[in-house]
Amino acid sequence: MSFRDHFFPSTTPLFPTAAQVQTYLVAYAQKFGLRPYIKFGTAVTRLHKDGEEWVVESTGKDGETVGRYDRVVVANGHYEQVHVPEIPGIS
Repeated sequence: MSFRDHFFPSTTPLFPTAAQVQTYLVAYAQKFGLRPYIKFGTAVTRLHKDGEEWVVESTGKDGETVGRYDRVVVANGHYEQVHVPEIPGIS
């Protein structure tokens, strides 16, 4: 579970903890100068394509914004809260 051009430290276990994954992702963003392009705590209210560009409408700490981009990555954070499905006998 790593990018081709940036590996986890060799001491990382096969199943890294959330903290180890976060450390890895922060290091990746620093290595490639990506931090200025990442927005945390932002809700995307609309995403659509206009010609060759993506139009992203969002609401966050900066208020409502509209941006136009060549490419878009949406990270929804669905692993932020643990979810264990109810399966008979799982306990």
